Amino acid sequence: MVLVIGACAGRSTRTTGGTGGADTHGDDDMDTPSTGGTTAVAPAAGGSSSTVGGSGGTAAVGGPVGDSGGRGSIAGVGTSAGRGSTGAAGMATVTCSKYPNLGTWENTDAGIFLSLTSASGGASSTLKLADGKLPPDPTSPDEEWPPGYWTDDVLFSYPEPPGVTPGFTYTLLQPEQCGDTVHFSIATPEPWGPWCQLQTPLQSNDDWACILRGNGSSVNHTDGCTTYENGQLLGSYPEFMCPACGGDAEIGYCTCNRDTCSANLRPRLAFELVLYSEDRALLNGAGYLVPVERLQ
Repeated sequence: MVLVIGACAGRSTRTTGGTGGADTHGDDDMDTPSTGGTTAVAPAAGGSSSTVGGSGGTAAVGGPVGDSGGRGSIAGVGTSAGRGSTGAAGMATVTCSKYPNLGTWENTDAGIFLSLTSASGGASSTLKLADGKLPPDPTSPDEEWPPGYWTDDVLFSYPEPPGVTPGFTYTLLQPEQCGDTVHFSIATPEPWGPWCQLQTPLQSNDDWACILRGNGSSVNHTDGCTTYENGQLLGSYPEFMCPACGGDAEIGYCTCNRDTCSANLRPRLAFELVLYSEDRALLNGAGYLVPVERLQ
């Protein structure tokens, strides 16, 4: 059984000014967690096993694309703890390796499919967390995509990132195996990549986004998405454009540079796969605690 935890916000409006509230996505070094070395310390034989480094925190999972039920929130997705290169007296060391090649794992009842494979120059590992029908790819930068997704609960819970999209196959970010535990994360806005790629980058000061962006924004049914710089109006857009493009900070579903826009890969959910035999393991993280089996 998959445990899905959602958080809804039933506000009728949202306004930010200045620097706004605290960033919910961790600090700037979240994209490149420090490994601190190639080995990690674990208890010697006879002691209890432990997870080295941790997964950066427990995250909650919101509703799927098209589901008006909920939103996900990221709790404590931070950098991984540094891993020591030497073991203390009486302790055994565990070697950590990036991009482990462990084959494919699944739980058909939960709709989970995990592939841990290595490829030349990087990884091709993926994770699908639930069965679901994906919407057709967007065809216009102005369309409200995906259809039925942008409910009031979603609009007015901004700047919360999206939850897990059932049926979407996510790319695993920074997979690493330490002993019998594989650590990795996924970026929940990844499904919005095709829509983001249709957007035109717009420059505000030294910032690029798919809307003109300043240091304040508001979202409501009357005015839609409006953005400001020191109280001066910058732009007016459909409501969904504020969370999709990031109204006043780099926390939208899309991120841009001067050349192109793409899915924002900063909001992440952390997971670990705990191996307890050659063909059985436990997938843990983001509200999931699910046994999986290796495909033969």
